[in-house]
Amino acid sequence: MKVTLKWLDAHYTKTEVMIPMRDGVRLYTAIYASVDRPVAPLLLMRTPFQLKPYGPGRMDRKLRTSLAEFVKAGYIIALQNVRGTYMSEGDFVNIRPDGKEQEDCHDTVEWLLEHSGCDGNVGVKGMSYPGFYALEAAICNHPAIKAVSPQAPVTDWFLGDDLHHNGALMLKDCYGFGRFFFRDRKKPGPKALPTRHEECDDIYSFFLKKGALGDILSPYSKKKGFWRDLCRHPHMDEFWKDRNAARRLSEAESLPPMLIVGGTFDAEDCHGPLACADALAGNPHADNVYMVLGPWAHGSWLHSDYDHLAGVALGDGLSEWFLKNIEFPFFSHFLEGKGPAPAAKVQVFPSRASAYAPDDVMSDNMVICSDEWPLKFTRKLRLVPCEGRRLECTDGLPGIGSSDCQIFRECSFSYVSDPWNPVPATEAAAWISRDHMAADQSFLKGRKDVLTFTGKKLRQAVCALGKLRVRLKLKCSSTDADMVVKLIDCREDGYRMQVRSDIFPLRYRNSFSKPEALNAGEVTVVEFEMPDIAHIFEAGHRIIVQVQSSCYPLYAMSPQTYLENPMNATVQDYCKASIEIICGGEDGSYVEMNVL
Repeated sequence: MKVTLKWLDAHYTKTEVMIPMRDGVRLYTAIYASVDRPVAPLLLMRTPFQLKPYGPGRMDRKLRTSLAEFVKAGYIIALQNVRGTYMSEGDFVNIRPDGKEQEDCHDTVEWLLEHSGCDGNVGVKGMSYPGFYALEAAICNHPAIKAVSPQAPVTDWFLGDDLHHNGALMLKDCYGFGRFFFRDRKKPGPKALPTRHEECDDIYSFFLKKGALGDILSPYSKKKGFWRDLCRHPHMDEFWKDRNAARRLSEAESLPPMLIVGGTFDAEDCHGPLACADALAGNPHADNVYMVLGPWAHGSWLHSDYDHLAGVALGDGLSEWFLKNIEFPFFSHFLEGKGPAPAAKVQVFPSRASAYAPDDVMSDNMVICSDEWPLKFTRKLRLVPCEGRRLECTDGLPGIGSSDCQIFRECSFSYVSDPWNPVPATEAAAWISRDHMAADQSFLKGRKDVLTFTGKKLRQAVCALGKLRVRLKLKCSSTDADMVVKLIDCREDGYRMQVRSDIFPLRYRNSFSKPEALNAGEVTVVEFEMPDIAHIFEAGHRIIVQVQSSCYPLYAMSPQTYLENPMNATVQDYCKASIEIICGGEDGSYVEMNVL
């Protein structure tokens, strides 16, 4: 059925169709076309999420928000439910590894070229899980696909993004995300699946009362579906490798121009854009690849009113500017030949720890433009924990510390990690929101299981760009444990803004595929990287590094006893662990960042 509506001073028709795939499965697709421009470029978005409103009465709200520039230009817009989701037929498979999504995208484009009024030029974009389908579109090798923008794409569900970080289970995200996506839909329908999970006001106590991880997961792990797959593949194996879309990017022999978009405060898919950039950097066939990183929460670049997280002012006006001046011009250039290509291969908008007040008029956003990422004109700044829980540095920047790491005497700091009293992820006990990415960490003051190392007041601003490299030299009294490291910007008013944090299970210190137990009481060294940052530490602020062994229930609590499959942990497996962090000397612990 076709219906005509007025939208943003443009007359559009909405047509709902079931597009047939090569295997006979039909996929629900809503096609929005301009009455005033019957032949036009087409923008395709494929998603496993709801595309309401279904039916002819109203248009998707995205057409007047994040897609407004495309509507004003008269583009055809096609929104499709991927197979097995909502109104589409077939079986849904999470981050499908078998190439079927590439086929479906190819078949969809073929049908649209014949039936939609498309002028032969197709762009594809998607954010979050739809970003995964945008990646599949990029490698489906259809000649009409001239531009693709994967935004916060799901890539590697073991090393990063929604399900795991470095192999540590993202408990809260799995619980919230899995109640919809780890289940099968029996037949097509417009409504979301009813949740079977319990609701709670105090998420910390809710999970703690459920006990061991095996007890938390047992209602789901025994049933057929992705919950069971998740629990049966606790380590990096072919199951996870096959589902890594970034890996396919690195092997693709033909790719359209791409615009990768990511937020440095993305609580869900911070890893994805960076993994894609890394994969494409090693692919000689990847031409015209662009990347934009900004101080955004998950998908906030699509919302013009985004300007803060928690008590920190972030990206005022930047989202609207991105939509009008980067995203749409990218597609307009490569689909129509209008306007110039993006100003630089890489555009990065650093964050600051500025205090947020609703009535404030914030300063313009600074942008760093380059033809490469990571930047080659940065230098390494090593932050070294020292006696007195000071944080010194090996680069001698004014107001930070010494220029010679060898003068730091060896010292150590210890704490006891109690699995039944884990360090909370947030101050509030309610459901963990996106605000935790930049939230004030002052609530952890006084906890004996959190080590805090504080630098001197900065006498000049420090702009940190790129990955954070962590080296921890330690002793642990148990056979396994997790290490959580945080980089914090302490404002002059005492607000401790979290700039980046991540977790690393010690069992993966040598290999994500072949975990190893610790030799209790022996010195162990673990080195890992945290996702890239782009942040300016202002003069007068202090840099803080925190070390702890839990961040609950954002991450599942480690039993701290080595198990072949921690997903099956019982109450008896959990034990306290005494952890000693060794600092100073020539080979002690540190955090290293790249600075301008």
